[in-house]
Amino acid sequence: MKSVLLSVVAGLILGALIHIASILTIPWAAENNAWSRLRGLAEINEVRRIEPDASGKSDLPDLDPAMHYAVCHYDLARGPLQIRAPVPRTYWSLALYDRLGINYYVINDRIVGPGELEVWVANKTQLLEIEPEDSENSGTSGEGESKDRLIVGAPRQQGFAVFRLLVPGASFEQTVEQALSGTSCATIILPGAPGAGNG
Repeated sequence: MKSVLLSVVAGLILGALIHIASILTIPWAAENNAWSRLRGLAEINEVRRIEPDASGKSDLPDLDPAMHYAVCHYDLARGPLQIRAPVPRTYWSLALYDRLGINYYVINDRIVGPGELEVWVANKTQLLEIEPEDSENSGTSGEGESKDRLIVGAPRQQGFAVFRLLVPGASFEQTVEQALSGTSCATIILPGAPGAGNG
């Protein structure tokens, strides 16, 4: 009976220590997640290239060396985010994450064919303000050229986008580089928003 009581007490003490340690690490984890690191490397909406690093010191973990990456972090305080990218005839994907690093949206070449990709990221209030014709999700797949505007609801005000493209061979290197160079992130000032009429 005594040994059982000691085990219970030891378990409670261990649980309390783990709980305290978890609470103490929250501020550290909050300042060392991907969004915070990207915020320290670039301005809001600035597209930045991220190179895979075999040492594991890359700004984003688990990067595939066969892929080329571009990222931008955003803040929807002034308006929706507009992402534009010329997508080539190779595998590519665009993934959206909130500031906690939780992935909430992914699109790739199987959903939208090669051409000009346009994605708007908006919070709940902004989604209501966007014109109905702008809110229609349109997408084409297959080999045809396409130009699509996709509207995505963001769960949080801040986050980041990761655009990645596969380089299947040396002949695709220039095409992929041009696609990454042509990728942009910008804030859309909606009519009626503060600063909308100020240029």
